[in-house]
Amino acid sequence: MTSNSLAVQEINLPSILGYMFSGKDLEVKLKNNREELLRLFKHNKKMENENKIYKAKEEEFLKIIEKMEKLNNDLTKKLNCYIGKNSIPEDGVKEYDIIIDIPSVDYFSQKETAWLVYISQKLKEKMNKPDGFNPLEPLNSLFVEYKKFSTLACLGSFNIGKTFFINKYNGSYLPSGTQSQTIGLSLSICHNNETITIDTAGSNTALKVGENRSEEQLARKESTEMFIRDMSFSLANTIVYVLNELTWTDQRFILALQSKIQTLRTENAINKTLMIVHNYPKINSMEELLVEIKTYMDHPFCGTFHHHIDFKTVTGKDEVVLFFTESVNNSYHFFLCNDNSEFGKKYNDLTIEKIRSTNKEYNDRLDFDKVLLNGLQNNMVSYCKSPSKLKISEFTKDDKIIENNSKGNGKILFDKESGDFSKLLKELSEIYENVTPHKTTITQIPAFKIFPESDSNRENDFKLIDNKVEFIGLQMVFCKGFRPIYDIVKVGNKLNFLIEVPQMEISEIFHETKYENTKWNLIVKGVKKLQFDMKDTESGYPSEKTSLFHSTNQRRDGPFELILNIPNNYHPKNPEVILEKGLLCFTFKLIE
Repeated sequence: MTSNSLAVQEINLPSILGYMFSGKDLEVKLKNNREELLRLFKHNKKMENENKIYKAKEEEFLKIIEKMEKLNNDLTKKLNCYIGKNSIPEDGVKEYDIIIDIPSVDYFSQKETAWLVYISQKLKEKMNKPDGFNPLEPLNSLFVEYKKFSTLACLGSFNIGKTFFINKYNGSYLPSGTQSQTIGLSLSICHNNETITIDTAGSNTALKVGENRSEEQLARKESTEMFIRDMSFSLANTIVYVLNELTWTDQRFILALQSKIQTLRTENAINKTLMIVHNYPKINSMEELLVEIKTYMDHPFCGTFHHHIDFKTVTGKDEVVLFFTESVNNSYHFFLCNDNSEFGKKYNDLTIEKIRSTNKEYNDRLDFDKVLLNGLQNNMVSYCKSPSKLKISEFTKDDKIIENNSKGNGKILFDKESGDFSKLLKELSEIYENVTPHKTTITQIPAFKIFPESDSNRENDFKLIDNKVEFIGLQMVFCKGFRPIYDIVKVGNKLNFLIEVPQMEISEIFHETKYENTKWNLIVKGVKKLQFDMKDTESGYPSEKTSLFHSTNQRRDGPFELILNIPNNYHPKNPEVILEKGLLCFTFKLIE
C-alpha cells in the first residue's frame, strides 16, 4: 500500500456533541434570563404603579387630615368663644365661691329636705377661724369685707354665653359650655371689680322626665327656672341679660325686666341697672358686627347709638366701642364678638372695660342673710301655696346629701336585628350602655342648709301652684292656682262686679278701692282653701289627716288677687258689698 493513500482523520464525536449541548443550555439560560428580566420589569412597573397609587392615597389622606384639623380648629374657636380661652388665669380654673343648690322651687314639700349651700375652700378656711364665723348670721360672717360690693346677676337662656361674659368681666375662668352646667344660684366674688356676680343655669334646659312624665313635672321645671331668675333679680343691683341673635322671646323678657325695674324705681325708690349684652360668637370683624347691629337693633329698639374711644391708644376703627341706650327705659345694649379672633379679642376687652365703668351701682351695706331669706320667701309666694318662713343654719356631719342617681331611661337595643351588621349594632349598643353623659359635679364644700322653720304641713304649704298644663293650639300654658272668674254687668245707673268665690266667707276676703296712676281700681284678694265638709271650716285638705287622690280636673286653691278698673263716671268709694251663695257682688253708682 502506497504512502499517498488518503488517511482517514479521527473525529472525536463526544466533544462535538458536548459543544452542541452546551450551546443549547446557553440558549435556554439566555431565554430564562430574558424571561426573568421581563418578569422583574413587569414587577417593577407594578411596584411603580402601586407606589403612585399609594402616593395618591397618601396625598388624599393628608388632605383629609388637613381638612379635619381645620374643622377641629374652627370648632375649637366656636367653643372657646363662649369660654374665653385667652382669659384663663395663670393659677388655673376658678371655682364659684358659693353655690345655692335649688333642685326645685317646691322641694320643701318633701319631708326633711333642705336646699344646700356649698362654699369654696377659701371661704371654708375663713369660716374655721375663731373670729370669722357667727352661726346666727352665717353668710354675713363670710361677707363682712364684701358688704359694699356691687351685685351683678347674669340672666339668659342655656348655653348662650352667660358664664363667658362673667369670665370676661371678672378676668376669671369659670367652667362653662355644654359639658358644664351652672347649678342653682352660683356666686363668685371678684376683688378687682368689687363685684359679687350671680350666675344661673339659664332657661330652656332639657327636662329630665324619666319614665313618669307628667304635667306637674313640666310645670315644676318652668316654675323653678322662673323662681331662680326672680331670685337673681332680687339679689342684684345690676341685671345683665345675655342673648345671641334677638328673638321675640328675648324681647318679651327684656320688656318684663324693664317694666319691673321701672316699678321698683317709681314705687320703692330702688334703682337697678339693666344691661343687654348681644353675644355674637361668629363675628370676626367690624363690618360683620355692623351687619348684625343693623339687622337686630334698628327696628326692635328705640334709642341712640354711642361710642367709646380711648383717644390715647386708638389706632383704627376696630377700636371704637359701640353701645346703644334706649330712650324710654334707660337700658344699655353692648356687643361682644368671637373672642378668639384678633378683632374680637381686642373689641371685647374694650367693651368689657366700658361695661365696668358703666356699672356704678353699689350696696350701702349688704345684709346677705336677710336679703337672701327675704328674697326666697317673697319670691316663693308666686310659686308655692303658702310658704312658711325659712331659716339658714350650719350643715353638720349628721345631715345627709340627697343625690340624684337616676340612670337614663332609654337604651339602644339591636339584639333582634339580623344580617351582616348585627354584630356592629350590638357593639354600638354596648358602647352606649358604658358611656357617661355630661354631668356637673359640685366640688365645693357643703356648709349651710336652708329649710322651713316649721316642719308641720310642709306638703301643702310648699305645694306647687302652677301644677297644671293647658294646650291652646300648639302653645303650652302653665295654669295658676285659684283664679276667680268674674263679670262686670251694667244695670241701669249701677255697675256690678260679680266675682265667684265658692266656700269663702266675707271675713276671708280683703277688698278696697284705691287711686293709682290717674285711675281708680277695685282690689280684691284672699286665700282660697279647699274643704271637703261644707259645714266644717276646719276640714281643709291636704293635711296630716287627709290626702288627695289623683284627678285630671282638681279644684284650685291658694292666694289670689284681682285688680279691676272702675270707670271714671262711677263713684269709686264705699260700694255696696254682698256675698251670697259663693257670689261676691260690688255695686258702684253712676255719677249724675
